[in-house]
Amino acid sequence: MKYSRRYAYYFHVKQVELLDRSQLLRRAGEDILSPQAKLKLEWIIFYHTVGKGNALLTAKHFGINPKTLHKWKKRFNEKNLTSLEGALKGTGENKDKRNYRPSENAHQGTPEDIYQVG
Repeated sequence: MKYSRRYAYYFHVKQVELLDRSQLLRRAGEDILSPQAKLKLEWIIFYHTVGKGNALLTAKHFGINPKTLHKWKKRFNEKNLTSLEGALKGTGENKDKRNYRPSENAHQGTPEDIYQVG
């Protein structure tokens, strides 16, 4: 079916920017991720694109341990980019802030009273 020229002014031609997966991930995390999480996202994007799935190459490029890359890759959830926030267990970044020091009056009495036999 052929349309006449008089209806052509209703249809504006727009340039559509086609984004690849990595660009979409970067845009999605632009406002919601901390700088540390953005760096981890870059590790994962590099691993899948330039690194072609080579963890050793990616780790050398960023100066990290390959185990660290694998841990974050395992933790990464494409639908929830905030999964890159926070720390891994045992790294000290996310440790409990509780003070484990005993309180001053934990034992109501003197040491002699506590260890008294009888």
